[in-house]
Amino acid sequence: MTDIAPGLLLKIMAYFKQLIADDTELTRIAQAIDGGEATHAETQIFSRIIGGHASAALQKYITAEGLPDGRLYYNIADRIIRAVLDDAREKVNGTASQVQTALYKAAGIGLKPVVPVPNKWRVDDLISKAANAEKFEDVSWTLDAPVKNITQSYADDFIRQNVEFQAAAGLQPTVTRTAAADCCPWCAGLVGQYDAADAYEYGIYRRHERCKCLVTATVKKGNTWGLQNVWTKRWVDPAEAAKIEARKTIGLEQ
Repeated sequence: MTDIAPGLLLKIMAYFKQLIADDTELTRIAQAIDGGEATHAETQIFSRIIGGHASAALQKYITAEGLPDGRLYYNIADRIIRAVLDDAREKVNGTASQVQTALYKAAGIGLKPVVPVPNKWRVDDLISKAANAEKFEDVSWTLDAPVKNITQSYADDFIRQNVEFQAAAGLQPTVTRTAAADCCPWCAGLVGQYDAADAYEYGIYRRHERCKCLVTATVKKGNTWGLQNVWTKRWVDPAEAAKIEARKTIGLEQ
């Protein structure tokens, strides 16, 4: 039987690359980074767009008609899906590192970004689900939202591990999760303030599909306290913190 994986992967990666090159929002983000104007809001947008393009490329070329016996066998899924998601992770981490480097420089913080160790279990689980069916039609959904969610998790992992690194460097961050308007009960249960260690233990960085909840961190910088947004890394005067937190919950899109 002919091994279709290499040729299929070449087509998928070429289309993935084309989608990225043609995306005007990604061009804007690149220009913002070059101009020193990007924050981790751009990192989050970047990860969502990359996830969408990765999903689109996979769905375009992985079809029941093009698969042997109409099934996505494990050896095909493992080589193709893993390669695409690995490439997406490198792109997200590269952009996040550029943003973090610029933000540290602007804030006068002498740290370097931490690039997260890959979390393999998410990808392993997705591949197992995609290959665990006699008919691809029954699992084709795995190439949609799960691919997008995994790619967005790369940005979340970057932010979390850099916050934890800040704590290890003596910056003493306190992480707060604020619910978006009309959030689900699960998200409502995560609302609160945590130190860096407890934030991970209680899953404050976890998010479901389309989650719009906010995560912020209060970090000791020098002899003063300031509010630092986990996503944007922008410093805020403590006296304004309460007002800003209240405004964040107004008019958020679900």
